[in-house]
Amino acid sequence: MNPLPQIKTYFILDKNLESVKRQYAVFFIIGIISFLFGILFLKIFYRNLEINLLLSNILSFILVSAINYFLSIRFVFLRGKFTLLKEIFLFYIIAILSLIIDSLLLLYLVEKAGLWYIFAKFITVFAVSFITFALKELLIFKK
Repeated sequence: MNPLPQIKTYFILDKNLESVKRQYAVFFIIGIISFLFGILFLKIFYRNLEINLLLSNILSFILVSAINYFLSIRFVFLRGKFTLLKEIFLFYIIAILSLIIDSLLLLYLVEKAGLWYIFAKFITVFAVSFITFALKELLIFKK
């Protein structure tokens, strides 16, 4: 049995809108993709370019939010409730709120709890994903 056809269906927006569970599953997959980009950007800014952790996290978060927005409107959420400009504005407002929570938690886990920054980032992204999905679903994309 070839799982590829079944996996492909997770990248069809109409199918994903049929249930919140499926929609969140695809949101989570996109989150993993975004997370990997975030780790890459964080490593580049923090380790390679030697920018401080907080600024590195902010820069990577901004880039990842743009990637996440385009993947989200393609595979997870139905556009149309707002104009494109307002939708992007609201998306980034939620992203900024998420960034604040993510950054505070990341700093705490690294500086106070002594966790490795990559492991701490795993924890923060997982925790913030639930809040982000709910806010995006209810405030931006719900018709």
